[in-house]
Amino acid sequence: MVNAAFLPDGSQVIIAGRRKFFYSFDLVKAKVDRIGPLVGREEKSLEVFEVSPDSSTIAFVGNEGYILLVSTKTKELIGTLKMNGTARSLAFSEDGKQLLSSGEDGQIYHWDLRTGACFHMAVDEGCINGTSLCTSPNGKLFAAGSDSGIVNIYNSEEFLGGKRKPIKTIENLTTKVDFLKFNTDSQILAICSSMKKNSLKLVHVPSLTVFSNWPPQKKTLHYPRCLDFSPGGGFMAMGNAAGKVLLYKLHHYHDA
Repeated sequence: MVNAAFLPDGSQVIIAGRRKFFYSFDLVKAKVDRIGPLVGREEKSLEVFEVSPDSSTIAFVGNEGYILLVSTKTKELIGTLKMNGTARSLAFSEDGKQLLSSGEDGQIYHWDLRTGACFHMAVDEGCINGTSLCTSPNGKLFAAGSDSGIVNIYNSEEFLGGKRKPIKTIENLTTKVDFLKFNTDSQILAICSSMKKNSLKLVHVPSLTVFSNWPPQKKTLHYPRCLDFSPGGGFMAMGNAAGKVLLYKLHHYHDA
């Protein structure tokens, strides 16, 4: 499996897979650099990673609960975080100052990246294995997916304040949740599983309801693998296991 992501500032593409190293493609200089293995680390795979919204940091899932923080400028390891169990998923806060992580113990960790400290840890309700995380661009919500197909949506402020109950539990998927993504204005949450055909649902966040007209009838999405929304919200692109990218127009949004 290969994972790739643009830096939010558009200057680079980060590409990683089941290797000890990763690649950085400088879009300005049209230059590709191979980085790694990271000094002092023995990871054989760097395929799971997230880029911070301020384009300063790449967080990689490492071995034995470690999370590796790498500078996008120097490509050097600038810090590590350590979970109690195995790390499986990551998500930056909207300002890039915090990082959320989850793993095999069902705990959701909140990290302060300025100090490297875990300032909050709590169980994702009903979760045995945490498989995916995402935060909303407005900073108010985060969503957590699990091996069982359950997706919990939390109010961030309430969760950190001690309220562990999700504001909504989505049970429309029946296999492992691989991918979660809020759109630009935090009005839509996409949830998908690559384990079953057509396992992609869209949640209308204000009403916390799943769109009944998605996926389109008689349309085969195949096995969804990744998804993203355009900056203006007008388009949604989904990649599947057949090697195709399907592009959809969201008519509610007028900007691309």
